[in-house]
Amino acid sequence: MDVSSLETFSDIAYQCLQNSREQRPLMAHVVEKLKIAVQYQEIYEVMELPKEYLAIIKTAVTPLIFRSEEELMRLLSKGILVNGGKTWFSRNKNGEHCELISARECLIPGGAAADEYTSEENSRFVQGNYQPLYGRFKAHARTQFLSPGIIYTVNLVFKLLPMENSTYVTPFHLKYQLGEETEPSISYLAYGRENGWMTMELYQFTSDSTRFDIDIQFQSLFHDLHIWSLLYHLDITDLKIIIEGIEFRPLEKVVHDVLEDVKVDMQPTSDLPNDYKQIIKLSKDTIKWTTKKELYNLFCKGFLISKRNGFLINNGEEWFSIANNGKKCPMLPARAILVKSEWKWKRLPSSRFKEVALDCNGEFSIICKIRSQILSPQTIYACYLVYKITENPSEFMPPMRALDKNYPFHGSLILHTLLRDSCFAGLWNIYLLTPQIRVINPKDGQNTHNPMNISEVKDLPQLRNDGWMEVQVWEFCTGIITEMISMHLALTRPPPGVIVQGIEFKPS
Repeated sequence: MDVSSLETFSDIAYQCLQNSREQRPLMAHVVEKLKIAVQYQEIYEVMELPKEYLAIIKTAVTPLIFRSEEELMRLLSKGILVNGGKTWFSRNKNGEHCELISARECLIPGGAAADEYTSEENSRFVQGNYQPLYGRFKAHARTQFLSPGIIYTVNLVFKLLPMENSTYVTPFHLKYQLGEETEPSISYLAYGRENGWMTMELYQFTSDSTRFDIDIQFQSLFHDLHIWSLLYHLDITDLKIIIEGIEFRPLEKVVHDVLEDVKVDMQPTSDLPNDYKQIIKLSKDTIKWTTKKELYNLFCKGFLISKRNGFLINNGEEWFSIANNGKKCPMLPARAILVKSEWKWKRLPSSRFKEVALDCNGEFSIICKIRSQILSPQTIYACYLVYKITENPSEFMPPMRALDKNYPFHGSLILHTLLRDSCFAGLWNIYLLTPQIRVINPKDGQNTHNPMNISEVKDLPQLRNDGWMEVQVWEFCTGIITEMISMHLALTRPPPGVIVQGIEFKPS
């Protein structure tokens, strides 16, 4: 029976049962309400809903009130509790189904006495959230309403307390494995959502039907929490994780575009640096031009190799170009920023500079001073490490690292320690490789691992139009009168096969 019809009928019937005659409705009012109730029921019976939604409606915890299929879809887009309050069902903008299985339904405690289920603000479940003590637990999740033929991501949904809600990509560390398999997977990033919860992508798979079963063993969930305590000045004993459940979410394609060349179809007269004549004098090669537009194009596109913006200056020790707003964009070679004893050195034709650095010993530092002449005043600069990862990293991998199967080459995490004047300033994480997620039961021709499905953030690498990669490692602001800028970064856990060309400074 239609819910609106039932409610209208029961409301008027209840009014007719009042003891006082004055409180009972007139018969004309009763007939009017009964006609409305019949009308609701007739609309409901004529409405032809897809069979898949009839099953969802029947298992909804709270009766759904709707007068059209469009209204029903709006309700489902917001999300509803089904399966006795154990599952949160929703529908995305493409009409694909999402399921979040509550922790109480799918998680198996690790056996610690302090493990408990708890309620949490903004949770979609009541008393359905799980708080593990040592980060070890198992999960058996079973879906009911997935959309067949869709690529899904399997995500752990959790919250780190007492941290404030965040929608940013956040460094984390989670070690887990599928079923009884012995080869573990490692996830390094969690990303926040507007509802205050965070997710970590675990797997991807293509759904064959509405139902899917998965068993996962989790361990080391609290690894690296000491970094959080340092960052936010918290006692590590105050940090706790609340798990909401296991989520099955349709894959939303994230497009990472190749970085574009600087546009040169602008008026050049106002976009050249004021001291461009002094910069030209520093050029390694003689620059000739007849108009300022030609000169502007030389600064932007360069005259050595067309795909590289700018030209060599200071005897070939630096690269110089300008952005489309006239701001200066210098680049320093690996020789000027890296400790020479930590690397091997070789010539590479695709590099702007004479030599590149390769085969790091395992940890390395970036130490340099940037001259004020090659920077624009009152400008926020982002610093990018320009590098490549060789296709055959074993060429550079030391024997001990080659034997370590858990060495995180796929999706390598780099830990940065930023020092200013020998003082501690902060810790954070970046990737030199886009994190890879395992594909469960890949189809013929499918990859066994796909890039993690996260939107672009500054800590993830991007492919440049010159074939190199870049990732942001620092940021600073110049003053009214630019002074020498010092930078000291200490980096750990680089992947094998890294080749560094240099550091580029781009105005934000």
